[in-house]
Amino acid sequence: MSVEIVSEIWDAMSDYLCNSDKTEAADTVVSILIDRDISVEEIRTAFEGNKYINEALSVHLDTENPHHDEDEEEYNDFADEFDEGY
Repeated sequence: MSVEIVSEIWDAMSDYLCNSDKTEAADTVVSILIDRDISVEEIRTAFEGNKYINEALSVHLDTENPHHDEDEEEYNDFADEFDEGY
């Protein structure tokens, strides 16, 4: 099933969900698509800025690399120390 078809199904069905259910449903949709090797960009393009899908993508990306901010902060600290030493 293509991501475009999933997007069409989402559009048709999301009107029947309350906002809190849309958040959970979007998380499920994103997880299924990612598990089937659909890229983040393909999902974003197919769902054209849908706020629930974008939020779910953000959560998924944060979950996928939970130490990203820590790694970046550690690198910046190292770079600052290096710059100060030379």
